[in-house]
Amino acid sequence: MKNLQHHIITLWKNQLNKLWFRVVIAFTIAYTVMAIATFLDKWSNNQEFCRLKEPLQNCYFRQAISIFAPSNIEGFSILTVAILYILESRERRENRIYEAWQVVDNAAAAKVSTSYARIRALEDLNKYRVSLKGIDAPGANFSEINLRNADLKEVDFNESIFSNADLSNADLNGANLFDANLISANLSSANLFFANLSEANLSGANLNGAILFFADLNSADLSNANLIGANLNSSILNNAILFSADLRNAQLWSANLSNADLSDANLSGANLKEANLSGANLSGANLKGANLTGADFRGAKSFEVEQIKSAKNWEEAMFDEL
Repeated sequence: MKNLQHHIITLWKNQLNKLWFRVVIAFTIAYTVMAIATFLDKWSNNQEFCRLKEPLQNCYFRQAISIFAPSNIEGFSILTVAILYILESRERRENRIYEAWQVVDNAAAAKVSTSYARIRALEDLNKYRVSLKGIDAPGANFSEINLRNADLKEVDFNESIFSNADLSNADLNGANLFDANLISANLSSANLFFANLSEANLSGANLNGAILFFADLNSADLSNANLIGANLNSSILNNAILFSADLRNAQLWSANLSNADLSDANLSGANLKEANLSGANLSGANLKGANLTGADFRGAKSFEVEQIKSAKNWEEAMFDEL
């Protein structure tokens, strides 16, 4: 049954690619709608359909021909064109997708950094739910672009600019965003699994609920970033700047935060189990309720005993002295 349905749908789509077939379908639907409208109009006004003693076949023929009366031609024509326009929506969509890809490819070939046409083309492709996987656009300027829910797996946006961009819920699995400018970008709930964000500027970015599992954030700037509930398990954050970052309830199990700047960061409720915080700056950091089981604080700087003791399982963490 499923195979039959698939065959019928495929056949229908193939036929719709033919102009004559779309015209026939549009004409048929328009005629049917006009016939029904005429029938209802006569029925509501109690008009007789057939004349007295008129043969039935003559009656049907006369009613069928009446649809093409001069008074109906304009309405019939408009209806036919409207239906034809709807039937051609698939072809128009394919043409727009093709044109959008041409704009993207031309911008890449010309190696232009700023192209508002490319930004609009990528937004259109995403609107049509076209995968943008593997796009190569290093150094491009995508400021304020809206690629929400986009498929951006394995893209190369090395040194690109995404300031104030909307990448929420985007799939950036394995993406290369080395040294990218993501200032104030919206990456909430984005999938950045195994992404390369080393030396990227994410200051003020919204990473609420983002997946950064195994992400490389070496020397990245995450100052004032929203990382509430983010999954940073096994991520690389050594030398990262997390000044005043909001890491409440973030998952940082086995994360490498060595020499990171966590001054004034909010780590309340965060899971720091077996995390490496050696040499980290913890001045003013909030560790209340954080899980410190097996965490390495050896060489950590500027923290107070009260900070540590406000966390959970702090006795199981490693310190030079406390």
